[in-house]
Amino acid sequence: FSRKKFIEGGLPADKIFVKPNFVHPDPRTQTGDRDCALFVGRLSPEKRVITVLEAWKRGHLSVPLLVIGGGPDQHPLEMQAGKAGLGNIRFRGQVSREESLAAIQKACFLVFSSEWYENFPVTIAEAFACCTPVIASNIGAMKEIVDDGRTGLHFAMGNPDDLAQKVEWAWTHPDEMHAMGMEA
Repeated sequence: FSRKKFIEGGLPADKIFVKPNFVHPDPRTQTGDRDCALFVGRLSPEKRVITVLEAWKRGHLSVPLLVIGGGPDQHPLEMQAGKAGLGNIRFRGQVSREESLAAIQKACFLVFSSEWYENFPVTIAEAFACCTPVIASNIGAMKEIVDDGRTGLHFAMGNPDDLAQKVEWAWTHPDEMHAMGMEA
């Protein structure tokens, strides 16, 4: 996706190479129950955590959600979740990389709701390294990196109803999500 954008912008195709991100050291996966959905990232407008909160609210989701990250939207998002009665959403704030990876290893799936053209998000690479499938916006590089139905699921960018449906399906189909995690 990014390479195509650079070529559309006029850069010569033969001068552009794609070097994917990687995770080092390999965190591997942990055995045991995967007990929540997870968002990891900067809490800012372009990451669209508001879409995630709306999905939980509109879909009346009982799925526990852990939100890891800090940023300018952290307090407003916490307030909105509280006002909406979303007691199954817990905000952890910014944590160490080790704590973030441990949370990814325990998550049933990672939600990646960005409406920003991402290049190759390290968070997705970390999730895949931990055998955790990703539910991602269906735009840009996320659409290419997350293979819908194989390593995770796509939802219509900015559409909380579609996201709620994908989350509900993922939560109620643990065997299929485990298989997607192994593919990731």
